[in-house]
Amino acid sequence: MSTARSPARRTSATTGRRPTSLGRPYTRDGGKYYKDDPQTVAQRNGRINAVSRLAYRIAGGSKFYYAMDEECRQIVRGRAHAMFALGADIGRAHEGERRRRDGFLYVISHPLMRGVKIGRAFNPRERLAQYQTACPERAYHLAYEGPYFEDCESTERRVHQALNGFRLRGEWFAVSVDLAVEVIKSQSPFVAAA
Repeated sequence: MSTARSPARRTSATTGRRPTSLGRPYTRDGGKYYKDDPQTVAQRNGRINAVSRLAYRIAGGSKFYYAMDEECRQIVRGRAHAMFALGADIGRAHEGERRRRDGFLYVISHPLMRGVKIGRAFNPRERLAQYQTACPERAYHLAYEGPYFEDCESTERRVHQALNGFRLRGEWFAVSVDLAVEVIKSQSPFVAAA
């Protein structure tokens, strides 16, 4: 009996990888393996890490994400990919937020301003960065990043209605951060009734 391997299971002597049906090692970009380019690896890892962070936030934390079964994790990951793709640049993020209803509520404050801003975004930290560009002191502060809401648009509307008597202008309210957070948490499906 022969101990030789079949041709389909051989590995390349130069790369150590199995050949494709054409006899060449598997590559993603026309002959060069993507892991050979550090810049490509860094870009790819940055994207994967950002999507993972979004998936964890949607699930309520990494512990809850990994407690889900595989099918639920795939659904959450798919939503995270879609949110990341829409938020990849500011124009697409704003357009995506107008069309999509899911996302995160946030509270932004400024030490020299009265009140807080309560809004929604796919990525509250990027929204904070947008505010910082208009502030030479970079004094805006992301006071709270809320949980993921399937229908963030109507949740934001309910929070604004609950605080309507304190409205300064638009999404700015003359309330403390603690009160704003309390009202947002009261809308969360993950908060147990006391």
